[in-house]
Amino acid sequence: FVNLMNKKYFFIILSICLFSSNIIAQDKTSNQALKDIVKVNGSLGATSTLYQAYGIEARRDPFYYMFNASLNLNIFGISVPFSATYSQQNKSYTQPFNQYGLSPKYKSVTAHIGYRNMQLTDFSFSSTTFYGLGVEVSPENSLIKGAAFYGRLLKATPSVINGIPNPIGFSNPIFARKGFGGKVDIGTSKNAVTLAFFKASDDITSLLNDSTTAFVKPAENAVIGISTIQKLGKKIDCKGEIDYSAYNRNTRISEGQYPGFNYLNNMEPIFSANSATQFNRAIKASLNYKVKLYKIGLKYRRIDPDYQSMGAVYINNDFEDITANTTIKLLKSKLNFGGSGGLQRNNLLSDRAVSVIRLIGSLNANYNPNDHWAFSGAYSNFNSSSTQTLITGLDTVLFAQITKNANANVSFNNNNREKKLTIFCAGNYQIARVAKDSTVFYNVNLGAQYVITRLKAGITASMNLNQNIAALNNSAAYGPSIVFTKGIRKNIKINASFSYLTSLLEQEKSGQFINTRINVSYRYKKHHSLSSSISFIDKSLIVDDINSNEFIGMINYNYSF
Repeated sequence: FVNLMNKKYFFIILSICLFSSNIIAQDKTSNQALKDIVKVNGSLGATSTLYQAYGIEARRDPFYYMFNASLNLNIFGISVPFSATYSQQNKSYTQPFNQYGLSPKYKSVTAHIGYRNMQLTDFSFSSTTFYGLGVEVSPENSLIKGAAFYGRLLKATPSVINGIPNPIGFSNPIFARKGFGGKVDIGTSKNAVTLAFFKASDDITSLLNDSTTAFVKPAENAVIGISTIQKLGKKIDCKGEIDYSAYNRNTRISEGQYPGFNYLNNMEPIFSANSATQFNRAIKASLNYKVKLYKIGLKYRRIDPDYQSMGAVYINNDFEDITANTTIKLLKSKLNFGGSGGLQRNNLLSDRAVSVIRLIGSLNANYNPNDHWAFSGAYSNFNSSSTQTLITGLDTVLFAQITKNANANVSFNNNNREKKLTIFCAGNYQIARVAKDSTVFYNVNLGAQYVITRLKAGITASMNLNQNIAALNNSAAYGPSIVFTKGIRKNIKINASFSYLTSLLEQEKSGQFINTRINVSYRYKKHHSLSSSISFIDKSLIVDDINSNEFIGMINYNYSF
């Protein structure tokens, strides 16, 4: 029995040893296989800033910090990107500054979770941040692709928090706003049509305990958009988009009949129309003809008055414009010309006191005869005429506004790899005229840069001069600036800059500004980077008898893997 037990243990031990040696032999293979299955990369970062002001009121917090993280996890071909930020500024914004979100992807399907951005059309839902869920499906060889989302667009901002007035929402509390939307793309990258729908509304229940919301009007919005891109042969392509927006500015008003568009009155529960509803559209289109040496294009836009979308941060409305543009290449592409011109007008319904017509024109050119010299210049003219109708309606007043801008640049470099020398000169001229009053602005910048590659060192010196001639007073400023860079070994870089600016008012010295900054960056191996900077600003105003100093210190650490 003892002999049998000894043999049994012997075979067990032998099997374990053989299996262990096999594991050790395959350890590198297994690790490599694991790396092929699971791939992880990303970064972690932290920033801290100190600020102190003397002689003036502080313009920012004395201490500021921010943490950020990004992670991309890929498992069996499924990509899961994640990002997050955290900062003390979260208390100062209606939209959270601290945001987190991830967008896992598997083949042609991408999901969006948390704080994300998506695009439907330019005038409906255009890369607006939402907090929720989204999905995009784009098969590689399919003629049909799509996307959809649902989430919160704005978080509720009450007028009072814990009995203390909220500085952000005290005068104008904000309802929580939720929305959803989607689009379908039909076609290829060269010829396609997109159908999009977006809907959003304010949640009245989000501020039930806030008495001031009685004066705040909850709104609702629905947008239908159609866009297309068409490639007509090898030389012609055209793009177009039209969006229809129904915007209810006050959903508290009882439902009623919206005149002129009967289908809006039968869209429950998608949209509730009443007397506060406005229906507008936005249109844009472009046509381009392109060959090897030149390109001609035509663009048209029209945004109806009061056009709005809860899915777009800002849309300029009540205007129509048409512009033409062209580019020409000559002398084997060494000489390039470009230009555009067009007309823009507002007050499309002729129901406003002021009508503006703008004539827009611009020209630009650049010439690079060889590897040493480069020349460029540009000119633009924005001519506006405004017609203001008086309250009596018996007379009108015509105003003219002209803004012209011209700039020119010349640079020379010796094209030497070891000791690089660059000399540059840039000038800018601008005039703005309203009726009989005009303002003229001049700016000239002259400088040189010298870099010694072997020493990893460089210095840039420049002189800047600007002058502003206005109807009330004339002002000017001039002064030098110097920037020095030096690399130490492979992982340390030092950057120091100094600028001195003297200001003049009616040809008399009115003040001086001194700005000094030092930055040091250090990189350890491939994963760690550390940078620190110190800035000191000294400002002296003779007219107001003010002497002030500002100190800014910052340190940043980043770890990438």
